[in-house]
Amino acid sequence: MAKPEFSLEIAYGFLQSNGLATEVTQIQESKANLASYDSILKRAMVLAALTRNNLLAPFIANHWPNGNTPKGKKKRARLNEICLWHQQYNTLTCQQIRDAVRKYNDGFSLMEGLALRAALVAVQTLPWSLGRLMEVCVVADWGTIPIWNFSFENRIAMAREIETCWPVLQWLRTLPTGSPSEIVMRAELVDVLSRYTHLLPEQDAKTVDGQLSFLSKYLHLCINDAFPIWDSNALKVLGGNEDRTWASYKDWVDRVRQEVAKHKQCLEQVQQRGESLVRTLDKALYTIGGELP
Repeated sequence: MAKPEFSLEIAYGFLQSNGLATEVTQIQESKANLASYDSILKRAMVLAALTRNNLLAPFIANHWPNGNTPKGKKKRARLNEICLWHQQYNTLTCQQIRDAVRKYNDGFSLMEGLALRAALVAVQTLPWSLGRLMEVCVVADWGTIPIWNFSFENRIAMAREIETCWPVLQWLRTLPTGSPSEIVMRAELVDVLSRYTHLLPEQDAKTVDGQLSFLSKYLHLCINDAFPIWDSNALKVLGGNEDRTWASYKDWVDRVRQEVAKHKQCLEQVQQRGESLVRTLDKALYTIGGELP
């Protein structure tokens, strides 16, 4: 019986019945994802397989009646766009990284970054009772984290917790940055943050939507720039778990470490003076992710 919506289960069976069982297995076992949206990318890959093998028309006729409606055609166009993205960006190339970093540095983003640094220097001279909160607000606003995702009340609580665990954070500030071997150490230090601070709720607790995004930016900008930024643009490019937990961030640190090690030479070609390779890669991920569907 036909279902109005695009069913992965039915599509898999249809492909298998048409002699494409191997291709189905490859799609099912694929580790690629679009951020944490594994099923969306798999639907895009299935649609591509149907189209490639001239099976889309009979599949729509027998199993996806909505596929030829305006809404269905819009969904097909979206899935085709995602599949094209996957083919282009599933593996980052040095040329893509160089072009993206140069685009970032040539635009307003670089000027905004310089203004952010100046603002942070200014607020860090204030007494901690005001300076910590101002620091949190400056980073959150630079990171375009809306107030409804990270409320003023939560910002105050974050500022207080930062001050409470400042001895741990201050120690992290003294650690060296820059090379892939040191970034490995950052993955292990996520466990230190998890164990000795309350900057994020416990694994099963409710996490504020913008909290991990903010925290990664704070760690990167104010503590040690070997900590990578975790945000939606970057996740589009490298994939990853969108759970807002320390475990998710630790996995992200490992992903970034691997990319920095893989592209070290080309990152060094566009790296600015005093900038860590993690920061250089972050510029590329932000730029590329912003152009993806």
